[in-house]
Amino acid sequence: MRTFDYNIEYINNDSIKSDINSRLVSDITYYEKIKNEVIQSEDLNNVISNNISHINFNNYITFIINKNIVNLDYSIIPDYINIIQYYINDDVNNFNINNIENIIVDINNIDLSLNFNTKYNFRYGISDGINTFWTNYTEIITETEFINLNLVILNITSNTVEISWLKLYDSDYLIQISNNTDFTDSKPIPFKSQKTRHIIKNLNPNTEYFIRVGQKLETNYIWCNIINFKTLIKKKFLGLF
Repeated sequence: MRTFDYNIEYINNDSIKSDINSRLVSDITYYEKIKNEVIQSEDLNNVISNNISHINFNNYITFIINKNIVNLDYSIIPDYINIIQYYINDDVNNFNINNIENIIVDINNIDLSLNFNTKYNFRYGISDGINTFWTNYTEIITETEFINLNLVILNITSNTVEISWLKLYDSDYLIQISNNTDFTDSKPIPFKSQKTRHIIKNLNPNTEYFIRVGQKLETNYIWCNIINFKTLIKKKFLGLF
């Protein structure tokens, strides 16, 4: 078994300096062993974390939503695999691993064509091939698709409004009227496909309303643009004296 009389630590190639030659004795065979230092995975985690510590990673993606097109803006981190991950959040299961989409990106901006009126969760990640570091999830909601039904108002009184719309397909309709643009205070009224004109009654005088019509396409209703109107002031009739 060979023993080593000298242990010399070299930091790098530029620092290999030793007085070992002055210690060698003639007519003796010497053996040399070099030890390489290997960075373990836990050390690699620290290296990556330190390299990205200056990044505000929790707000790393900027989203611009136009209907169902979502523009994502971010900055590629060099020397790593850059990943965008997203899935549909249905508010029931919230997370379904089978619906996860992973996109490896090498440019700082992409457009995604997604579903209309749908909630998504997004996050950004970088990987060295072994470990992956993720941002927190950001929730977005795509906008509602609109269909051009040429909705118009034909007549307004103090308590009624008459509307008409264009028939595009041989399918049923929904009409919804509300006091606000999110229509949370009313329920849609169903109509058969043959009808393209309707009078809505029992409205309040001198009140602003918002109205929309939905066309059934396959299993979903697609809404037209919202229009607003204001009912007339109710006339007062003076009695005879």
